[in-house]
Amino acid sequence: MKAQGANIDVALCHAGIAAEQWSEGMENAAVPLATIDGIDAVLTGHTHDLFSNNHDQASANVGPSNGKLHGKPAVMAGFYGPHVGVISLDITWSEGNIAISASPIELARVNPNATATQLQVRMTKDVMPAHTKTLNYIRQPFAATDVPINSHFATVAPNLSLQILAQAQLNQVATLAKGTQWENLPILSATAPFRAGGRGGPEHYIDINPGPLTLRDSAAICPLSNRLYVIRRTGAQIFAWLNQSAKLFRTLKCEIPDQDLLRAGVAPYDFDVMFGLTYSIDIERATDRIIDLCLNGKPVLADDIFIVATNSYRVNGGGDFFATPPQDIMHVTANGTRDILIESLRNCGKL
Repeated sequence: MKAQGANIDVALCHAGIAAEQWSEGMENAAVPLATIDGIDAVLTGHTHDLFSNNHDQASANVGPSNGKLHGKPAVMAGFYGPHVGVISLDITWSEGNIAISASPIELARVNPNATATQLQVRMTKDVMPAHTKTLNYIRQPFAATDVPINSHFATVAPNLSLQILAQAQLNQVATLAKGTQWENLPILSATAPFRAGGRGGPEHYIDINPGPLTLRDSAAICPLSNRLYVIRRTGAQIFAWLNQSAKLFRTLKCEIPDQDLLRAGVAPYDFDVMFGLTYSIDIERATDRIIDLCLNGKPVLADDIFIVATNSYRVNGGGDFFATPPQDIMHVTANGTRDILIESLRNCGKL
Protein backbone atom coordinates (compact mmCIF):
# COMPACT_ATOMS: atom_id res chain seq x y z
CA MET A 1 0.00 0.00 0.00
CA LYS A 2 2.89 2.37 0.65
CA ALA A 3 4.02 1.76 -2.91
CA GLN A 4 0.64 3.17 -3.91
CA GLY A 5 1.11 6.30 -1.84
CA ALA A 6 0.02 5.40 1.69
CA ASN A 7 2.06 7.01 4.45
CA ILE A 8 0.81 4.80 7.30
CA ASP A 9 -0.51 1.23 7.13
CA VAL A 10 -2.76 -0.04 9.93
CA ALA A 11 -3.61 -3.76 9.80
CA LEU A 12 -7.21 -4.55 10.78
CA CYS A 13 -6.75 -8.09 12.03
CA HIS A 14 -9.71 -9.95 13.52
CA ALA A 15 -7.33 -12.75 14.54
CA GLY A 16 -6.05 -12.90 18.12
CA ILE A 17 -2.61 -12.82 19.73
CA ALA A 18 -1.29 -16.36 20.17
CA ALA A 19 1.45 -18.36 18.42
CA GLU A 20 4.43 -16.29 17.31
CA GLN A 21 5.46 -18.51 14.40
CA TRP A 22 3.33 -18.47 11.26
CA SER A 23 1.67 -21.71 10.15
CA GLU A 24 -0.69 -22.48 7.30
CA GLY A 25 -4.32 -21.75 8.22
CA MET A 26 -3.52 -20.52 11.73
CA GLU A 27 -6.50 -18.99 13.50
CA ASN A 28 -4.81 -16.31 15.62
CA ALA A 29 -2.15 -14.74 13.44
CA ALA A 30 -1.68 -11.22 14.82
CA VAL A 31 1.92 -11.78 15.96
CA PRO A 32 3.35 -13.08 12.65
CA LEU A 33 1.25 -10.48 10.83
CA ALA A 34 3.14 -7.74 12.68
CA THR A 35 6.41 -8.92 11.10
CA ILE A 36 5.29 -7.78 7.64
CA ASP A 37 7.39 -4.88 6.48
CA GLY A 38 5.36 -1.70 6.09
CA ILE A 39 2.70 -2.38 8.71
CA ASP A 40 2.85 0.37 11.34
CA ALA A 41 0.09 -0.67 13.77
CA VAL A 42 -2.19 -3.67 14.34
CA LEU A 43 -5.79 -3.76 15.54
CA THR A 44 -6.57 -7.29 16.76
CA GLY A 45 -9.62 -9.21 17.98
CA HIS A 46 -11.32 -12.63 17.94
CA THR A 47 -10.14 -13.96 21.33
CA HIS A 48 -11.99 -11.34 23.44
CA ASP A 49 -8.83 -10.43 25.37
CA LEU A 50 -7.52 -7.04 26.44
CA PHE A 51 -4.19 -5.92 24.99
CA SER A 52 -2.19 -4.21 26.37
CA ASN A 53 -2.36 -5.76 29.85
CA ASN A 54 -0.23 -6.45 32.90
CA HIS A 55 -0.81 -10.17 33.28
CA ASP A 56 0.27 -11.96 30.08
CA GLN A 57 3.79 -13.31 29.84
CA ALA A 58 6.09 -11.13 27.74
CA SER A 59 8.37 -12.53 25.06
CA ALA A 60 10.94 -11.13 22.68
CA ASN A 61 8.19 -10.38 20.16
CA VAL A 62 5.15 -9.68 22.34
CA GLY A 63 5.07 -6.90 24.93
CA PRO A 64 1.76 -7.04 26.82
CA SER A 65 2.67 -4.22 29.21
CA ASN A 66 3.48 -1.71 26.46
CA GLY A 67 1.12 -3.03 23.77
CA LYS A 68 3.71 -4.00 21.18
CA LEU A 69 3.93 -6.84 18.64
CA HIS A 70 7.39 -7.02 17.12
CA GLY A 71 7.87 -3.48 18.37
CA LYS A 72 4.75 -2.18 16.60
CA PRO A 73 1.78 -0.78 18.54
CA ALA A 74 -1.18 -3.16 18.79
CA VAL A 75 -4.47 -3.16 20.64
CA MET A 76 -7.37 -5.51 21.44
CA ALA A 77 -10.42 -4.03 23.15
CA GLY A 78 -12.17 -7.05 24.68
CA PHE A 79 -15.69 -7.90 23.50
CA TYR A 80 -19.14 -6.33 23.24
CA GLY A 81 -17.75 -2.82 23.52
CA PRO A 82 -16.58 -2.33 27.14
CA HIS A 83 -13.46 -0.54 25.93
CA VAL A 84 -12.24 1.48 23.01
CA GLY A 85 -8.71 0.65 21.90
CA VAL A 86 -6.66 3.78 21.27
CA ILE A 87 -3.29 3.88 19.51
CA SER A 88 -1.77 7.36 19.53
CA LEU A 89 0.79 7.33 16.73
CA ASP A 90 3.69 9.70 17.41
CA ILE A 91 4.47 10.85 13.88
CA THR A 92 7.26 13.10 12.68
CA TRP A 93 7.75 14.40 9.16
CA SER A 94 11.25 15.05 7.93
CA GLU A 95 12.41 15.72 4.39
CA GLY A 96 9.37 14.07 2.86
CA ASN A 97 9.57 10.98 5.05
CA ILE A 98 7.27 9.91 7.90
CA ALA A 99 8.73 8.33 11.02
CA ILE A 100 6.73 6.73 13.83
CA SER A 101 8.31 6.73 17.26
CA ALA A 102 6.98 5.73 20.68
CA SER A 103 3.18 5.41 20.34
CA PRO A 104 1.24 4.95 23.59
CA ILE A 105 -1.59 2.39 23.79
CA GLU A 106 -4.75 2.97 25.81
CA LEU A 107 -7.80 0.88 26.57
CA ALA A 108 -10.38 3.56 27.27
CA ARG A 109 -13.28 2.16 29.29
CA VAL A 110 -16.67 3.09 27.92
CA ASN A 111 -18.86 5.03 30.36
CA PRO A 112 -22.54 4.48 29.51
CA ASN A 113 -23.56 7.14 32.04
CA ALA A 114 -21.50 9.91 30.49
CA THR A 115 -23.33 12.88 29.03
CA ALA A 116 -23.83 12.37 25.32
CA THR A 117 -21.97 14.69 23.00
CA GLN A 118 -23.67 16.44 20.10
CA LEU A 119 -22.09 13.92 17.74
CA GLN A 120 -23.43 10.99 19.77
CA VAL A 121 -26.92 12.52 19.86
CA ARG A 122 -26.90 13.00 16.09
CA MET A 123 -25.58 9.48 15.43
CA THR A 124 -28.20 7.96 17.73
CA LYS A 125 -30.93 9.83 15.89
CA ASP A 126 -29.58 8.72 12.51
CA VAL A 127 -29.30 5.02 13.35
CA MET A 128 -32.44 4.67 15.47
CA PRO A 129 -34.83 3.91 12.56
CA ALA A 130 -32.62 1.04 11.37
CA HIS A 131 -32.12 -0.14 14.96
CA THR A 132 -35.86 -0.19 15.63
CA LYS A 133 -36.52 -2.02 12.38
CA THR A 134 -33.91 -4.63 13.32
CA LEU A 135 -35.44 -5.16 16.76
CA ASN A 136 -38.90 -5.59 15.28
CA TYR A 137 -37.52 -8.17 12.85
CA ILE A 138 -35.62 -10.32 15.35
CA ARG A 139 -38.56 -10.33 17.78
CA GLN A 140 -40.78 -12.15 15.28
CA PRO A 141 -42.01 -15.48 16.72
CA PHE A 142 -41.81 -18.55 14.49
CA ALA A 143 -42.26 -21.46 16.95
CA ALA A 144 -42.81 -22.06 20.68
CA THR A 145 -41.42 -23.99 23.62
CA ASP A 146 -43.11 -25.40 26.71
CA VAL A 147 -39.78 -25.82 28.49
CA PRO A 148 -36.89 -23.44 29.25
CA ILE A 149 -33.88 -23.57 26.95
CA ASN A 150 -30.54 -22.57 28.43
CA SER A 151 -26.84 -23.31 28.14
CA HIS A 152 -25.76 -22.83 31.76
CA PHE A 153 -24.30 -26.35 32.01
CA ALA A 154 -23.84 -27.12 28.32
CA THR A 155 -20.20 -28.16 28.77
CA VAL A 156 -20.84 -30.67 31.56
CA ALA A 157 -24.32 -32.17 31.04
CA PRO A 158 -26.83 -33.05 28.30
CA ASN A 159 -28.21 -29.80 26.97
CA LEU A 160 -31.41 -29.01 25.11
CA SER A 161 -29.96 -26.13 23.09
CA LEU A 162 -27.33 -28.47 21.65
CA GLN A 163 -29.88 -31.22 21.05
CA ILE A 164 -32.14 -28.85 19.12
CA LEU A 165 -29.34 -27.77 16.80
CA ALA A 166 -28.02 -31.32 16.40
CA GLN A 167 -31.46 -32.64 15.48
CA ALA A 168 -31.96 -29.89 12.90
CA GLN A 169 -28.65 -30.85 11.28
CA LEU A 170 -29.53 -34.56 11.39
CA ASN A 171 -32.90 -33.92 9.75
CA GLN A 172 -31.28 -31.92 6.97
CA VAL A 173 -28.59 -34.52 6.25
CA ALA A 174 -31.08 -37.39 6.33
CA THR A 175 -33.03 -35.60 3.59
CA LEU A 176 -29.89 -34.90 1.59
CA ALA A 177 -28.71 -38.51 1.89
CA LYS A 178 -31.68 -39.98 0.05
CA GLY A 179 -30.59 -41.48 -3.25
CA THR A 180 -26.86 -40.88 -2.64
CA GLN A 181 -23.96 -43.28 -2.26
CA TRP A 182 -23.90 -42.50 1.47
CA GLU A 183 -27.61 -43.08 2.07
CA ASN A 184 -27.05 -46.18 4.21
CA LEU A 185 -24.14 -44.88 6.29
CA PRO A 186 -24.75 -43.88 9.92
CA ILE A 187 -25.30 -40.12 10.27
CA LEU A 188 -23.84 -38.17 13.19
CA SER A 189 -24.25 -34.53 14.14
CA ALA A 190 -21.54 -32.43 15.79
CA THR A 191 -22.53 -29.30 17.69
CA ALA A 192 -20.84 -27.11 20.28
CA PRO A 193 -22.12 -24.62 22.88
CA PHE A 194 -21.62 -21.21 21.29
CA ARG A 195 -22.82 -19.31 24.36
CA ALA A 196 -21.47 -20.92 27.52
CA GLY A 197 -19.56 -18.29 29.47
CA GLY A 198 -15.81 -18.40 28.95
CA ARG A 199 -14.27 -15.39 27.27
CA GLY A 200 -17.76 -14.20 26.37
CA GLY A 201 -18.25 -13.19 29.98
CA PRO A 202 -20.56 -14.22 32.85
CA GLU A 203 -23.71 -13.27 30.91
CA HIS A 204 -22.75 -15.16 27.76
CA TYR A 205 -25.40 -17.89 28.02
CA ILE A 206 -28.63 -18.91 26.36
CA ASP A 207 -31.60 -18.29 28.66
CA ILE A 208 -34.94 -18.70 26.87
CA ASN A 209 -38.14 -18.88 28.90
CA PRO A 210 -41.13 -21.04 27.94
CA GLY A 211 -43.28 -19.30 25.35
CA PRO A 212 -42.73 -18.03 21.81
CA LEU A 213 -39.42 -18.68 20.07
CA THR A 214 -38.22 -15.65 18.16
CA LEU A 215 -35.58 -15.07 15.53
CA ARG A 216 -33.46 -13.57 18.32
CA ASP A 217 -33.64 -16.92 20.13
CA SER A 218 -32.48 -18.77 17.02
CA ALA A 219 -29.47 -16.43 16.89
CA ALA A 220 -28.73 -17.23 20.54
CA ILE A 221 -28.69 -20.96 19.80
CA CYS A 222 -26.75 -20.54 16.53
CA PRO A 223 -25.13 -17.07 16.53
CA LEU A 224 -22.80 -17.52 13.55
CA SER A 225 -23.53 -17.61 9.85
CA ASN A 226 -21.69 -20.87 9.19
CA ARG A 227 -22.94 -23.21 6.51
CA LEU A 228 -23.72 -26.87 7.11
CA TYR A 229 -21.14 -29.30 5.80
CA VAL A 230 -21.70 -33.03 5.31
CA ILE A 231 -18.41 -34.90 5.62
CA ARG A 232 -17.17 -38.49 5.67
CA ARG A 233 -15.15 -39.59 8.70
CA THR A 234 -13.69 -42.89 9.88
CA GLY A 235 -13.98 -44.23 13.40
CA ALA A 236 -10.33 -43.30 14.00
CA GLN A 237 -11.01 -39.74 12.86
CA ILE A 238 -14.06 -39.52 15.14
CA PHE A 239 -11.84 -40.63 18.06
CA ALA A 240 -9.32 -37.89 17.21
CA TRP A 241 -12.10 -35.31 16.81
CA LEU A 242 -13.59 -36.06 20.21
CA ASN A 243 -10.19 -36.19 21.91
CA GLN A 244 -9.51 -32.70 20.59
CA SER A 245 -12.87 -31.58 22.02
CA ALA A 246 -11.97 -33.11 25.37
CA LYS A 247 -9.12 -30.61 25.74
CA LEU A 248 -11.74 -28.32 27.26
CA PHE A 249 -11.24 -30.26 30.50
CA ARG A 250 -8.17 -30.15 32.67
CA THR A 251 -6.47 -33.39 33.70
CA LEU A 252 -7.75 -34.03 37.23
CA LYS A 253 -6.40 -36.25 39.99
CA CYS A 254 -8.90 -37.86 42.33
CA GLU A 255 -6.71 -37.32 45.40
CA ILE A 256 -6.48 -33.54 44.92
CA PRO A 257 -9.42 -31.40 46.17
CA ASP A 258 -10.79 -28.20 44.64
CA GLN A 259 -9.47 -28.53 41.09
CA ASP A 260 -10.67 -26.41 38.19
CA LEU A 261 -12.58 -28.57 35.73
CA LEU A 262 -12.35 -26.39 32.62
CA ARG A 263 -9.07 -25.44 31.00
CA ALA A 264 -8.46 -21.70 30.76
CA GLY A 265 -8.15 -20.43 27.21
CA VAL A 266 -10.23 -23.17 25.55
CA ALA A 267 -13.43 -21.71 24.11
CA PRO A 268 -16.73 -23.57 24.73
CA TYR A 269 -17.47 -23.40 20.99
CA ASP A 270 -14.47 -25.70 20.48
CA PHE A 271 -16.11 -28.41 22.59
CA ASP A 272 -17.95 -30.51 20.01
CA VAL A 273 -20.53 -33.02 21.19
CA MET A 274 -21.14 -35.88 18.74
CA PHE A 275 -24.82 -36.80 18.63
CA GLY A 276 -25.59 -40.30 17.40
CA LEU A 277 -22.85 -41.95 19.47
CA THR A 278 -22.43 -42.74 23.14
CA TYR A 279 -19.09 -42.22 24.86
CA SER A 280 -17.39 -41.05 28.04
CA ILE A 281 -14.52 -38.65 28.70
CA ASP A 282 -11.95 -39.79 31.26
CA ILE A 283 -10.65 -36.51 32.69
CA GLU A 284 -7.97 -38.32 34.69
CA ARG A 285 -6.22 -39.13 31.43
CA ALA A 286 -4.01 -36.54 29.76
CA THR A 287 -4.43 -38.16 26.31
CA ASP A 288 -6.74 -40.71 24.66
CA ARG A 289 -9.55 -39.56 26.92
CA ILE A 290 -12.49 -40.90 24.91
CA ILE A 291 -13.66 -44.29 26.19
CA ASP A 292 -16.58 -46.62 25.43
CA LEU A 293 -17.29 -45.00 22.06
CA CYS A 294 -20.28 -46.89 20.67
CA LEU A 295 -22.92 -46.75 17.95
CA ASN A 296 -26.16 -48.37 19.13
CA GLY A 297 -24.25 -50.21 21.83
CA LYS A 298 -21.61 -51.56 19.43
CA PRO A 299 -18.00 -50.33 19.82
CA VAL A 300 -16.83 -48.02 17.05
CA LEU A 301 -13.90 -49.48 15.10
CA ALA A 302 -11.09 -47.47 13.53
CA ASP A 303 -12.17 -48.25 9.95
CA ASP A 304 -15.92 -47.70 10.44
CA ILE A 305 -17.32 -45.03 8.11
CA PHE A 306 -19.69 -42.27 9.21
CA ILE A 307 -21.39 -39.24 7.72
CA VAL A 308 -21.11 -36.21 10.00
CA ALA A 309 -23.10 -32.98 9.93
CA THR A 310 -20.91 -30.11 11.08
CA ASN A 311 -20.17 -26.48 10.21
CA SER A 312 -17.80 -24.67 7.89
CA TYR A 313 -15.66 -23.39 10.78
CA ARG A 314 -14.83 -26.88 11.97
CA VAL A 315 -14.33 -28.34 8.48
CA ASN A 316 -11.73 -25.68 7.77
CA GLY A 317 -9.76 -26.56 10.91
CA GLY A 318 -11.16 -23.91 13.26
CA GLY A 319 -10.26 -24.49 16.91
CA ASP A 320 -7.09 -26.45 16.05
CA PHE A 321 -9.14 -29.37 14.75
CA PHE A 322 -8.06 -31.35 11.71
CA ALA A 323 -9.20 -29.71 8.49
CA THR A 324 -11.30 -31.97 6.26
CA PRO A 325 -9.74 -32.75 2.87
CA PRO A 326 -11.91 -31.94 -0.18
CA GLN A 327 -12.45 -35.59 -1.10
CA ASP A 328 -14.24 -36.17 2.23
CA ILE A 329 -16.67 -33.26 1.84
CA MET A 330 -19.89 -34.82 0.57
CA HIS A 331 -22.14 -31.75 0.47
CA VAL A 332 -22.27 -28.07 1.43
CA THR A 333 -25.64 -26.44 1.96
CA ALA A 334 -26.47 -23.18 0.21
CA ASN A 335 -28.26 -21.84 3.29
CA GLY A 336 -26.71 -21.29 6.70
CA THR A 337 -27.00 -23.52 9.75
CA ARG A 338 -29.25 -20.99 11.51
CA ASP A 339 -31.71 -21.06 8.60
CA ILE A 340 -31.77 -24.85 8.87
CA LEU A 341 -32.42 -24.55 12.62
CA ILE A 342 -35.31 -22.12 12.05
CA GLU A 343 -36.87 -24.38 9.44
CA SER A 344 -36.61 -27.39 11.74
CA LEU A 345 -38.20 -25.57 14.69
CA ARG A 346 -40.91 -24.07 12.50
CA ASN A 347 -41.80 -27.55 11.22
CA CYS A 348 -41.81 -28.86 14.79
CA GLY A 349 -44.09 -26.04 15.93
CA LYS A 350 -43.60 -26.51 19.66
CA LEU A 351 -40.93 -28.13 21.83
